[in-house]
Amino acid sequence: MSETADHFHIHLPPSDQLRQRTQEARARVRQARHHVENAETRRAALEAERKRRLAPTEIRQRLTGLEEVVERGEYQLLLERFPSDICVDRGRAINNNEDSWPATLAGVALQLYLFWQTELRDLGYGITARILDFPDGIPGDAGLFLTWQ
Repeated sequence: MSETADHFHIHLPPSDQLRQRTQEARARVRQARHHVENAETRRAALEAERKRRLAPTEIRQRLTGLEEVVERGEYQLLLERFPSDICVDRGRAINNNEDSWPATLAGVALQLYLFWQTELRDLGYGITARILDFPDGIPGDAGLFLTWQ
């Protein structure tokens, strides 16, 4: 093996092991999110998510993956994954791709949207949101994406 090949050699588990672990992690998240025994605990967790804020350095840190995404030939960067339940309409506007979806945001997603509006929009970047999963057929997590296409 050449010196360059040795430099890039990494040890990864077989993909079926990662697939299994990913499915288990998703199942744990679904179970935790949809089967909380105490509804008050769930409401408190959602309220905490609505109030969560990032420091300015954390916002800029979200953009550090930009070059890597560009090098992969992609036109979007996931800025935040969040429960659609924190939206004022529980993700309906995002799911239906309504123009009013930004007005439904809360927490970090709203903070990142406002950052885009003041810092990135005039540079030609776009922003979009979409529902990422549908556990039990209902909107689950949403994603907020920075775009440049």
